Amino acid sequence: MLTSSDVQLKEMSAFALGRLAQDTHNQAGIILNGGITPLLNLLDSKSGPLQHNSAFSLYGLADNEDNVVDLIRTGVVQKLLEGEFIFQPTKDCVAKTLKRLEEKN
Repeated sequence: MLTSSDVQLKEMSAFALGRLAQDTHNQAGIILNGGITPLLNLLDSKSGPLQHNSAFSLYGLADNEDNVVDLIRTGVVQKLLEGEFIFQPTKDCVAKTLKRLEEKN
């Protein structure tokens, strides 16, 4: 659903993953099922809510130390550093994710 052409579907899917990523067991499952790349791609969206929900999902995934290597290897840090984010809450979430990755690394 994260790769759908329907922006609302992608937005709702990213939101759901963000909520699911608050649980350790779900964090591992999202990573194992290829969730990083679609979330990264959504950060390039021109939709502020879609960007925010994707950033929030990545923030949740970064909470699990076992995911840090995969997140870094997939290019999350670079994308977060170079991204052009629309909303201030998204920028804040990105900063928190980078800090979390630094602490876990």
